[in-house]
This record gives sequence, C-alpha cells and structure tokens, in this order.
Amino acid sequence: MIEELLEQYNITYLGYQNLDESILKKLDRTKIHRLTKESNCLIMENYSEEKDSLFLKDSILKSMKISNTRIKQAIFINCKFDDTVIAESSFANGIFINCYFKYIMFDKVNLEHAKMVYCHFESCSMTRCKLNYSHFFKSDFEKIEIEKDHNHPKFSETKDMIIENSVDKENIEKKEVENMKADKKTNIIENKIFESDYQIESDMIYNHCTFNETNIEKINVSTDFQDCVFNNTTFNGEFYKVAFSLSKFNDCIFSGYFSKCFFDNCKFNDTNKFEKIHFLQCDFSRADIPNQIMDVIKEKSSYSIFDVAPHKKEDNEFENMIKPIFEKFQKYKMEIDELQNKIIEKKDIIDYISKLSSDEKLQIVVSSLAVSSNNTNTNSNDNEI
Repeated sequence: MIEELLEQYNITYLGYQNLDESILKKLDRTKIHRLTKESNCLIMENYSEEKDSLFLKDSILKSMKISNTRIKQAIFINCKFDDTVIAESSFANGIFINCYFKYIMFDKVNLEHAKMVYCHFESCSMTRCKLNYSHFFKSDFEKIEIEKDHNHPKFSETKDMIIENSVDKENIEKKEVENMKADKKTNIIENKIFESDYQIESDMIYNHCTFNETNIEKINVSTDFQDCVFNNTTFNGEFYKVAFSLSKFNDCIFSGYFSKCFFDNCKFNDTNKFEKIHFLQCDFSRADIPNQIMDVIKEKSSYSIFDVAPHKKEDNEFENMIKPIFEKFQKYKMEIDELQNKIIEKKDIIDYISKLSSDEKLQIVVSSLAVSSNNTNTNSNDNEI
C-alpha cells in the first residue's frame, strides 16, 4: 500500500527535503482561499475552508491557524508545517508524505485513516484528536504528546492506529540525557552577576545569580536557574525542560520556543516583551504575572499550567473581606473618640470640683438645683400647651 502511494505520486526521495523560504511565492488571503492545487508556495495567513480536494507540494505553512476546515481528500507532499495551530478540522483519509511538523498543536482534528509516510514530528501535541485507523510509516517522533488516557478530558482516540518502522527520538534522547547526567556531574554557580558578554554554560545550575543584558539561546534539560534575576535579557531559540523557578524577569524579551519549562513562583514585571514566542506545556504555577502580561502568555501558550500567585489571591480575598470591617471600624472609632472626649471633660469637672471649698461646692449644688427646677417647669408648661 505504501509503495503504491510512493509510486502514484512519483516520490523518488525519502524524508522531508529542506525548502528555501526566501524563494517561495507568498500567497495572499484571496489566493489561499481559492487554493486547490499548488507547489513552491509560502502560506502565513489563517485558513478556514471546506473543500473536496487540496493538493500542496514543496510548500511551507507557517505561523498560522487552520480551523474549521474540512478537506475530503487532502494531499501534502514535502510540506513543512511550522508554528501552526490546527483545530476543529478534518483531514480524514488525508495523505502526508515527506512532511515536517514543527511546533504544531493539533486539537479536535480528525485524522482517521490518514497516512503519514516518512514524516517528522518535532515538539507537537495532539489532543482530542481522532487517530483511529491512521497509519504512521517510517516517521520520526521527537517530543510529541498524544493523550491516550480515556479518563483525560483531552484524550485522543487511537483505535487500530498503526505505527510502522517509526522512531521515537524523544525516548532515545531521554536515555542519552540520563546517561549523560549519570556520567557527568552538574556544577553549581551561586551569587554571581553576569553581564552582556557572558555565555551560558551547559550542565550548570545557576543559583541566586543576576543576568544583566545577556543573550540566552537554546538551553536543554541539563541547565537550570533557581531564584535568579534577569534584567534586559533576551531569550531566543529553543528551551526544553529548563527550570526558571523563583526567578524574576525585568524588561526581558522572549522569542523562540519553550517546551515543558518551569516558571513556577516566578515574577514578571509589566515591561517584558513576547515576540514570535510559543509556550508548550509550561508550568506557570504560583507565578506573579501582571494581568496584561498574563493575557499575552496565555495567548501564546498551548496546554500550559496557570495559577494565580497565592499571595496575590490571598491579598485580593483579604482586601474584599476587610473592607467593610474597616469601614465599620472607622465609624466606631469616631464615636469612641467623641465619647472619650466627653469622659475626659467630666473627669476635668470632677477634678475641678474636688479642689473647691465647702461653700463653693454648696453654691454649685444650689445653682444646679435651680437650673434643674427651671427645666422641669419649662417641660411642664410645654406639656400643658
């Protein structure tokens, strides 16, 4: 069956052949939606169509979103899908030969009976997809996530899915990393300040360090940062399973691809910038992130974990709880102050009277009785009236 496909489409090479993006013709939105058969093109516009057929060869689909698309017979040959979201679409019975999928999120995509021949998958995720009866032949998998747990809300159906003569490079890489860590002792650098010309070292844990105007590129699982401060730092490239726990980011620029990285308990100020960035399954638990920055990060994330920083959540809850109590306290405090002033006034009167002679005290008593008698008579007259 596979040999027949290769013969049918005159495939003389095996595996994706690199394409030079600069010489490809970029299609505008009108041409993209009229697309039925094309080659040597660059597509960077969002796509949403229903078609009977689509044939695309030697082309790049980049930084776009394919959604609500139904193609009855889709054929892709030597195409590269780069940093693209494919959601709520159907490519059932589709044929993908010598294709390269990099930083792709498949969500609610029907790929039943699809054939993936000599394809390469790198840093991809498939959630809520239908992969029943699909056939992966001599395809490479590098950092791909397919949720197969039936009880998971993002479970993908994989009934009778065939993976034939394919290689899971991620498992090979994990073993290599484990062997590397077993053979090589990881060093720790603590309490250091690094300036712009510093190059990050591999197999290193940076603890309580400060990075000023540095450029950090492509870090893997062997390098971590704990409780560090990044000032005017540029992150560019690929970062895989890097921990930035408890770190602070001030006026930084993020670009590239972060896969399964840890930003738990980190703090971001509101002047950080995110350019051509994608976070895949990163952990932002208990991170202190301004709302406008949080919105940007969520928009550029796939299946990452978010949680409000505990102190922020508690502060909001405490503020809402204490506000009415504080208002009542202010009211009661004013009343108490007035009462206290009266008490002080009475005390002053008592002290004054105690220092008077007997005749002076008697005179005050007589005067008080006279005033009281006049008040009583006045009230009586008011009642009679």
